[in-house]
Amino acid sequence: MNSTTRIYLDAFLQNIKSVTFFLFLPVLIARLGASPFEIALSNSLPALFCAFSLAFITRQLPLTYSVYYGAGMIRQICFLCMAISPLLPNPVFWLLFFWVFNAMSVMVTSVQQQALYRHAIEEKYFSTVLSRIKVISIIIGVLGSFLIGKYLDIFQYMFPYNYVISMVIGAVATFAGMSLMAKLAPKEKKPIRFHIVRPLRTYPRSLMAITIATASIAVMGPLWTVYHVNELQMTNFQIGIFGIAAGIVSTLIMPLLRRGLEKWKEGRIIFFTALVMAVIPLIYGFVSSFWLLVVFQVLMGISFSYYDLSQQSLALREAKEHQED
Repeated sequence: MNSTTRIYLDAFLQNIKSVTFFLFLPVLIARLGASPFEIALSNSLPALFCAFSLAFITRQLPLTYSVYYGAGMIRQICFLCMAISPLLPNPVFWLLFFWVFNAMSVMVTSVQQQALYRHAIEEKYFSTVLSRIKVISIIIGVLGSFLIGKYLDIFQYMFPYNYVISMVIGAVATFAGMSLMAKLAPKEKKPIRFHIVRPLRTYPRSLMAITIATASIAVMGPLWTVYHVNELQMTNFQIGIFGIAAGIVSTLIMPLLRRGLEKWKEGRIIFFTALVMAVIPLIYGFVSSFWLLVVFQVLMGISFSYYDLSQQSLALREAKEHQED
């Protein structure tokens, strides 16, 4: 199996995980009786430990099969523990507890996966491969939002077991994808020596801007959940429609997205899409019409597709120009 086939299969499996595990995870947390603060914490706490892992742990680990696979196994155990957390007493606490360790291991595999991309893909094919991965993501997102949303609503009578089953499927999918990508990692053995590091020592201004924008986008996650679930009392399928509509439209305009990336370059696209994603939330809370909210979510989805593809392309290009620590 060649490298690009492995990359596309991994994208397929990881997006199954994204839909079956993470798409409705904020909804699950809300339905478990979490307070708005706990919902916000579910968004910020994993991100905080992702940053900790990236700054002090991930960068010190060599890119080898054993490191990549070992981190993947830790991530898999955490995924399974998160999946069964709704069955435990005080489920929100246990979800967040296992999510913290999941976040740290995820950063190892995610960052090393980007390194595998750089070695497996020629720079001139970055936008092509990344756009195909984005199409896979959108297609799985559309189908998954429909199917999982319907499934969760139909089997709501067996809550929280309906969510547990969905999350276990996601855990199995992500393990299969990780196993495929691990084959691309070098088999050589390198020593692991931890030492004190200074984070952000080499941090180009373009990536700093992306960091600020990404952090701001992430802030909106718990607010969507609180508004959709707690205030508007939407069903899982109604929430799934947001992903379905945004995914269909994003897929249809993907050819324009690729041409736009080549014509306008990453910086301009990132600026404009970040602007759109900043303006919409300012008026979102004043709207209660479901279909108008769908329109807003479609605009957000299109903007994020452009933003995500552009920042990935820029990050890979920047990484080529910097020496490894």
